[in-house]
Amino acid sequence: MSGPTLKRLGGAPPDKSAARKPKLEPAQPAVIEPADFYKMEDEIARSTTHAELEKTFLRESSALRAVLQKFIEGSKEPCSSEVLLNIARMRRCSRLAHYATAQLRAETTSRLEQVEAKYLHLQNSSSEIQHLQKEINRCLQFSAGDEDIDLIPLDEFYASAPEGVSRPEMTKNNEHEQRLARLTWEIAQRKALVDTLTEQEGRRNVLISSINGKEQRLKSLRSKISLLMTAAKPVQEALGVGNASASSAEQRSLFSLLPHDLSVLYVQAEAYRDIMEGAYVYCQTPERHSDTSMQVVIRGDANEALRLRRRQKEEAEEKEGSDDDDGSDNEGRHSVVSDRLELNKKTVTQPHPIYLKIDIGCQDDVKVALKLYYLPELRVTCMKYKVTGKLPTHG
Repeated sequence: MSGPTLKRLGGAPPDKSAARKPKLEPAQPAVIEPADFYKMEDEIARSTTHAELEKTFLRESSALRAVLQKFIEGSKEPCSSEVLLNIARMRRCSRLAHYATAQLRAETTSRLEQVEAKYLHLQNSSSEIQHLQKEINRCLQFSAGDEDIDLIPLDEFYASAPEGVSRPEMTKNNEHEQRLARLTWEIAQRKALVDTLTEQEGRRNVLISSINGKEQRLKSLRSKISLLMTAAKPVQEALGVGNASASSAEQRSLFSLLPHDLSVLYVQAEAYRDIMEGAYVYCQTPERHSDTSMQVVIRGDANEALRLRRRQKEEAEEKEGSDDDDGSDNEGRHSVVSDRLELNKKTVTQPHPIYLKIDIGCQDDVKVALKLYYLPELRVTCMKYKVTGKLPTHG
């Protein structure tokens, strides 16, 4: 039984003539260091894309599948060198793909770290920008208080301020320097006003002290005048000198309520009576009564006069209030005016409660009684007279 026969896969039978030829030494391949080999593989992995590796892998796997399919069908035995070469190429593609993927992951990680670092830097920059923006807004919103100061106009400033303060050659072209100069002039003016105010307050205090001293002297004179009047009273009684307002407390109180026009008449009548004392002897007692005399007396209802004064004061205040109130109702105002007119119709001829009575005694027992009334609504003075006794006839 013969042994197994070895066949050269994929080769022709050896040529016997070739054995007779001299043998040539095969060329020695160049030796590559492992580091250089891996470096070359890394360069190939970096330069080859995944699509190219996938295409090569699919081509080699398809060729291997076809060889295996033929071998399974038994039509042809596969060439071992080609099969090994296909497997080696597939392994190389797989290794290059894994290495390229690792390189991409490393590059992706590096890029992610750079992105994260830049993002962190961006956040820090954004925070710093926000902080600076807040500070800028705070600076823009800062108010030194000089915005509300009412400064004098520019024309008046350059006309009144000295050149050492106004500096027109610099301030007219520089708003900031102009503002500072105007504020400086405003401070100088206010200091001058403060000095003037202090001086005027000092003068006022001096005047107040002087007025207080004079008031104290006047108060001290009141007691002296009272003592003088008390001491002069016996002399006045002995000489028959006096007036109705001083002789009676009632007359003094009525005199304060007397209308202004009648008070003037009262003073003039009293003065006339005192002047004409030699011609008309005024006697306050029945023992000293004479046929020719003149007597001035204030009569009337004091309570009614006080009520009238209060009513006039209230009407004046109401009139002032109605004049000041621009937004009041017109209908209400018309009703008030109409009511006031109706009241004035009733009181237009009503005299003042206090009136003046003058009794004049003449010769031959003739007496003239005068009653002078004041009409407040009409602001006129009227008189009633009465003559008693027989008037002398001539002719």
